[in-house]
Amino acid sequence: MKKMTLIAAGVLWSASTTASAYCHVNNSIRSVTNTHIGMYEYVVFTIKGHLLGSYTVSAATGPTFEEDPSGNMIAVTGPAYTKIQFTGMKWMCTVHQNYFVPQSTVKQVAKVGQFEGVLGFVVGHQAATYLGHYTYSIPGYEKVILKFHH
Repeated sequence: MKKMTLIAAGVLWSASTTASAYCHVNNSIRSVTNTHIGMYEYVVFTIKGHLLGSYTVSAATGPTFEEDPSGNMIAVTGPAYTKIQFTGMKWMCTVHQNYFVPQSTVKQVAKVGQFEGVLGFVVGHQAATYLGHYTYSIPGYEKVILKFHH
């Protein structure tokens, strides 16, 4: 019942079904959230410890994406899509995902893969709004940020 109340209030909670406990080990994605500040929206990936693997960001073609390893098709709200893929990660844990969507720019964030050290996410957003990505460290964590313009 609580989950239904949160969804009705515009908050989408989801969790991985491929793993059991939330990610607490170094080099794992602890959480994924989105936020906005001023004229910008952000999708924030929080990595426990330091990012020992790597990641790539690319434009993607949607609106459906194949989930790895299930092969299920996941529909993502767009009309534009940015994919981020992490490799060399600890992956046998549940990534905490907490999104407030849709925003004016970011429409949806979906996990599209979690297998063999590779985790993938797709952000559905308004066209021509993706501005880039960057990382920064805080004690005990590293953050990878995708930035979008309103």
